[in-house]
Amino acid sequence: MQQLAFNGGEVPAEHRQSLKELMAEIVQRLQDTIGVIDFWKKPIEVKKLRGAIDTEILLADIPQVTAKHERIAVEIVRLAERRHKELTR
Repeated sequence: MQQLAFNGGEVPAEHRQSLKELMAEIVQRLQDTIGVIDFWKKPIEVKKLRGAIDTEILLADIPQVTAKHERIAVEIVRLAERRHKELTR
């Protein structure tokens, strides 16, 4: 998220805590959601997850992140699919 939203640069001090909280919420949502059998083979469920993550990003109200919210949500879901085992431990 930091690479996409802040072009790989430093997160401004005023947004660091909000970004940490956002990431914790997203990881928790992923862990609560993707444990379903064959989750990644259910496109409707994946789309709902992506939408929920997108909404969380928008609600965090971090301008740099909000500006690229759709792309960030897509990349988070892609990464979660690749890291499924680590997230479901």
